[in-house]
Amino acid sequence: MEKFIKLSIDRIKLFNLPINVKDEQIGIAISVNSIKETENEIVIDISYRDQELNEETKQINLSYNKNKLSPYDYILIGWIYIVYYYCKSFTEKDEHYKNTAKEFLIKSIKKGVNSCLPHYLLADYPLNYIEGINRLDKLYFALDVYDDTFPDFYSLVYKEDKNKIRAIGLLKKGLEKFPTSFILNYHLSNYLIRKKDYKEALKFLRKINLKEYEDYYGHRFLVHLFYNVFMCNINLGDFDKAERTIKDNVVFNKYEISLLRGLLEHHKSEFEAASNYFLECIQKNLSMLVNYCSYYYLLDCYVKLKKYDLLNDILSVIPDEKIDYLDYYLNMVFQDLAESCLEEIIKLDIDEMSIARAKGLLAPIILYERLPNFNYEPKRILTKKEKNLLEKTESLIKDTLNFYPINQFFLTTFSDVLFLKGKFDESMIVKLKSLECRIYNQVSEAYTNISLENCTETFIKNYKNRIEEIFSEKKKLKEIYVKEQLPLDIKDLFSMKRYDVINNLYFYLREDIDFDNSDYLFEIAYSLKEEEYVDEAEIIYNKILEREPKNTSVLNNLAIIFEKKGELDKAIDLIKTAKDLDQKDTVIINNFNRITGLVKHKKGKKRKINFEIKQKPKLHFDTEKSRIFYGNKFCEIPISTYEYYLCKAIFSKPLGTKISEEEIFEVLDRAKLVERSRTIYDTCLRINKKVESSIGLKKILINRGAMIWIRDEFIK
Repeated sequence: MEKFIKLSIDRIKLFNLPINVKDEQIGIAISVNSIKETENEIVIDISYRDQELNEETKQINLSYNKNKLSPYDYILIGWIYIVYYYCKSFTEKDEHYKNTAKEFLIKSIKKGVNSCLPHYLLADYPLNYIEGINRLDKLYFALDVYDDTFPDFYSLVYKEDKNKIRAIGLLKKGLEKFPTSFILNYHLSNYLIRKKDYKEALKFLRKINLKEYEDYYGHRFLVHLFYNVFMCNINLGDFDKAERTIKDNVVFNKYEISLLRGLLEHHKSEFEAASNYFLECIQKNLSMLVNYCSYYYLLDCYVKLKKYDLLNDILSVIPDEKIDYLDYYLNMVFQDLAESCLEEIIKLDIDEMSIARAKGLLAPIILYERLPNFNYEPKRILTKKEKNLLEKTESLIKDTLNFYPINQFFLTTFSDVLFLKGKFDESMIVKLKSLECRIYNQVSEAYTNISLENCTETFIKNYKNRIEEIFSEKKKLKEIYVKEQLPLDIKDLFSMKRYDVINNLYFYLREDIDFDNSDYLFEIAYSLKEEEYVDEAEIIYNKILEREPKNTSVLNNLAIIFEKKGELDKAIDLIKTAKDLDQKDTVIINNFNRITGLVKHKKGKKRKINFEIKQKPKLHFDTEKSRIFYGNKFCEIPISTYEYYLCKAIFSKPLGTKISEEEIFEVLDRAKLVERSRTIYDTCLRINKKVESSIGLKKILINRGAMIWIRDEFIK
């Protein structure tokens, strides 16, 4: 995420900023120092500097009246809030900034601002606004409708679109509008290099405006650019031009030049000379990027020179990591070479440990690069060729694990193989066991695709027992799980509403949980409350409030706990604070009205109300639990169904109120469930049957004359 705001001269004027700029300037870069809010005003302290870094930093205050904001003010303030949010350290982060950013950017759209910028910001930062299956359609729509589109917006959509034919079409459309744009020409040249269409790639690389590129994107991207030019030349056999690319450009440091000279010699089949250059890079212990390239090319040189006795020395030090992030430098050229080289090595008559390690390095290349639908279509039926590749990968990684059983990279590769084969429970167990490697190797977390959401119901139900069994003999492994995997598991289980499993994990692991620094306490507290562990929930909610005193969700839920315990004074203080902080949340407002009503009732009657006993049987619908209650009896209503939304609409009004079918259709329409004809009639019948079966009340709903209401005899 960008931690500063880059504004062109046009945008400085558009946002009406009190900043003097010169015509020759490209723009400014803004950093946010502080944000102060009052009831009617927002004051933002910013620092800014010339984008070319040739002037000292200046500081100003921006002051905005909340009641007099223009649509473009909403964009800039939303942008400032989200950048400020991501600049703060984890312990300082306040969801208020993120939520306000989202609110302001959406407001700018609703107010009809003629700009694609809020759409870009809502998509570029994870604000959970443009999500789901229609996300790309909305982004494409914004690119089509607004005139102020810019190259980075095209780049964002291109990188998200997995339909490469459509994505390339988008790039070409963007290049019609911005023919010299670095980022668009660069993406297209990368695509063409992957297709090995080097002549066409060079055509687009030559169009790039280097001045614009260097100022905006910086030195490292310039290295990427000239590397692509270099690779195109050597793959076309034009070694003289490749040599000139090295000599004429000052962007490469001396170690990158060694790497490039090695690549040049390698393409000339001068493997002895090439190996010396690659060995020089490795011995200098340079960046991972340069080292990775050098390792595999050196390995290939030794195979070509038949120096098999040197292979183990290189294989043993190649890092156990995925190589796809080297895309900027090596594209598919590198992966092709790495794969072919490792395929040759595993056929050689060398020691078993070297063969096993070569297999372990080869397996993820096949898995992650030759099965391209792995991340996006895990449930798709594989082709015969893909099935064969998957079987080959499983065989390779199993052979490797016989020699390297405690290697996180190899274990997580095996976990992903099982995931793709649909063996989700086994995949999750392997992932958990891979945590053991953290003890011995102190490696960082390795990404795997499996999560509890993929696992079977039986596995999830017994999850606590599974991990207890795995950790029984390894106390350190349990500590690492709590630190690294438990937060992910809690989030998954919470989204699945598996509060019972969350509570089982909590009671098993609570002595190991760091309550001061964990970001999943809300999910635990909510789960405890749902399962009636209200005292435990209260303790955790209070711990959250110590860190986040303005967390309205916590204030609301804690108020409900005190209401149930009969401590109305505490409940009213908490719910009032929540309402003052967020006056638009209907859940908080409803709870506030209910609790204040209970307080008035208590004072009027001058008696203590027992909240544990229902004073009289009363018909009501609990939207959270999706149940119709009558006294101590209840009837389950399936959530997100016609029955659920019809109950929600009827019980939202005073009991006995007649509601028209049109009102019901509006509710169903918002829930995207409308299918007219007999929808209302049939839904009323189903609810009446369920209630009669579960509670014993006959025909609680009456549907007559296009109106629906609750029978009078059940209201008293």
